[in-house]
This record gives sequence, C-alpha cells and structure tokens, in this order.
Amino acid sequence: MRRAQLIGLAVIVVASGLWATPAVGQSGAFGTGNTLITLLKDLLDEKTHWGTGYAVGVVRATASMAATNDNPSYRKMCAPDDVIYNQFNRVVYNYLVDHPEQLHFNDVVLIQAALVEAWPCSP
Repeated sequence: MRRAQLIGLAVIVVASGLWATPAVGQSGAFGTGNTLITLLKDLLDEKTHWGTGYAVGVVRATASMAATNDNPSYRKMCAPDDVIYNQFNRVVYNYLVDHPEQLHFNDVVLIQAALVEAWPCSP
C-alpha cells in the first residue's frame, strides 16, 4: 500500500510540474521582458503573488551584480547609495514601458540596460 501511495505522489508531482511549465517560446515565459513588465506592474500596484517575488529577486540580483561587478567588459551602473530597491523596480518598469520593442529580450539584459541608462558611471 505504501509503495502505491509513493508512486501516486510521484505521478502527481511530475504531472503538476509539466502542467505549470510554459513551453519554450510561449508568451509569458519567465525570463523575458514580456513577463517581467506584468510582474513589476502587479508589484507596483501592490498586487503581490508568487510571480512578483520572482520580479523582486531578479531585479535585486541584477542591481547588485551591476553595482559591484569590476569586469571592464560588463556595463556597470553607479546608483547613489540611498536608492531603495523599490526605486530599482520602478526604473526597470518605466524602461520596459518605454521600450516595448525589446520585451522579447532576456529580462536580466533588460534590467541591466534600464539601470545603466538611469545611473551611468562617470568615465
């Protein structure tokens, strides 16, 4: 009996994972500006859900990387020390709204472009 329960649970877990995973190239797939703009809009409208957590995490991680990376081939941003993370979210959202032709690009690339445009480093 226990073995049947474990097999049944395994089938449910695998099936739910397949059901919840978007197909490659499907509109709304995580990792593009198309999804990020919707998630940031929800976040800024205080409609938080599991997807807005993704948006917060990817913006925060990219901002941290863009602020601290010393690789000369990497575009770096130089935000003031008193910028709060919600300001990063707003800057990225506004960039996405202003550049709808880029929404199919990778979300990390778009976040980095938005932050560098808002806070470029002095030469």
